[in-house]
Amino acid sequence: MERVDVRIGQQKIRWGKADGINPTDFFTPIDYTVLLPLEEDRYLSIPAVRTDVQVGKTSTVSLVVSPNFTPTRLPWPRYAPVMVVGDEPSGWRRPQVGLRLLQVLENLDWSLSLFAGFQRCLC
Repeated sequence: MERVDVRIGQQKIRWGKADGINPTDFFTPIDYTVLLPLEEDRYLSIPAVRTDVQVGKTSTVSLVVSPNFTPTRLPWPRYAPVMVVGDEPSGWRRPQVGLRLLQVLENLDWSLSLFAGFQRCLC
């Protein structure tokens, strides 16, 4: 049984199930300048096209394409120096793309992710 789900527009895309720091969460920026009691309220939405295809009973293949890079908001002091390297990537000429295979079993969940996109360096 194959099921296809397509979403277009502003979305909060969460990949993975890790609490706190999630190394596979490539798309969803976080607003650390807002202190809210629930962590999920700090996630920002991004413009994207997302397609999820359920393959069999336990596997899902997801494809996400986002035309813009939306950085995480950090509480930098106003006087802190800012270093800009190159232009901010945006537009359909250089989209961010993610592909994931998710397997959900009775006692084990695992996924394999591929991502081509951008990340703000905190160096």
